[in-house]
Amino acid sequence: MASTNNFRSNALPTILWLGLLTGTMDGTSAILLNWKLGAETIFRYIANALFGKAAFAGGPEMIVFGALFHYCFAYLIYHHILSVLPDLHIGSKK
Repeated sequence: MASTNNFRSNALPTILWLGLLTGTMDGTSAILLNWKLGAETIFRYIANALFGKAAFAGGPEMIVFGALFHYCFAYLIYHHILSVLPDLHIGSKK
């Protein structure tokens, strides 16, 4: 039982760090692969999912929302991967 508790105590920090890493690497690759568009346009496009065309007409807050949404998606995807593939044992010493 101690092994399960140790796994659960390590799981949250692992999910947070790997979600941050995943989001940063994905965002960086999107910027590098679309460097002619620029980071501003990429994050506005992500904000477009919630705000529609207002994301392109809005100010810098739309870029911030786009970046925040990008990291939220990264965390959700990473969490989904862990729930679908629980045998990964991320955060344990197995």
